[in-house]
Amino acid sequence: MFRTICVAAFAGLALGAALAEDEPSDAPDIAVEAEEAQAAPEPAAVDFAYVQAAALTAYAEAAGGSADDQAVIDIVNYVAGMSIYVVYHEFGHALIQELEIPVIGTEEDSVDIFAAIYMIAEEDDPVLDAMIGSVVEARFDQDAAAGGFVAGWDSHSGSEQRAYQVLCMLIGADYDGWHQTATEAEMPEQRQKDCKWEYAKAEKGWDALLGGHELEPGELSPAEITVEYDEPLPEHAAVAAMIEAAGLGEAIAQHIESQFRLPNPITLKFYSCGEMMADWTPQTRTARLCYEYVEFFRQNALKHQAATP
Repeated sequence: MFRTICVAAFAGLALGAALAEDEPSDAPDIAVEAEEAQAAPEPAAVDFAYVQAAALTAYAEAAGGSADDQAVIDIVNYVAGMSIYVVYHEFGHALIQELEIPVIGTEEDSVDIFAAIYMIAEEDDPVLDAMIGSVVEARFDQDAAAGGFVAGWDSHSGSEQRAYQVLCMLIGADYDGWHQTATEAEMPEQRQKDCKWEYAKAEKGWDALLGGHELEPGELSPAEITVEYDEPLPEHAAVAAMIEAAGLGEAIAQHIESQFRLPNPITLKFYSCGEMMADWTPQTRTARLCYEYVEFFRQNALKHQAATP
């Protein structure tokens, strides 16, 4: 599997009490094995519980309110969830270029699926579920804000269709866990069942495309991912504080860098850029998420709360 999402803590090895003096001389050297294990780490998992906790503290301090307030928690899950999804989406573009991954169909749809797969937990993870569920809500909200209109020539699918695509991946991975959500979103039962096969094909396809670029145990990527945070405009201070304090960029960058043989350095940049956007710039090998876009997520989260009984 190219994906390692489950939250894991590597706390070290417990060697126990002193070894018996009469231990056979050919007994394994546990300390040496421990060093070797640490020298060949598994791909770095993203600790979404930590990301959420740090984001809550920073956002509550910057915007006012309590980190224990459910309304604040919901906003952070919405904003952080959508930000994480967008960053994975842009890294999908980056991997397609840098690893020369072939694309059949539209690239935007392909990396949407890549981002969704990367955010689906392999084990029970309520925090991650809340964040990826918020991505579905955010896409539906974006569709409502745009009046359901996307130009026919646009490289992106409409926000409503993108919402259902994420939901399809979720229900395909965990029918019981997401069946009620899909039903409430008026996804037909047969479509829900078809999503199981769509998810399996999508996951298998990305595994096949990326498998040959995975790092071997103990191997380091030839190139690194650098994360940059520029000083935000005052109106973006709350979301910028949340994103940076959570270490969201570093966590995702490490997740990608620890899995794939990147041929060139990549930059992930967060800044106030003057427009509501996120993109991958091939010429400079830079993935960008503008604070204007993150603030848009926050405003939509507030509207979503106000409209929810």
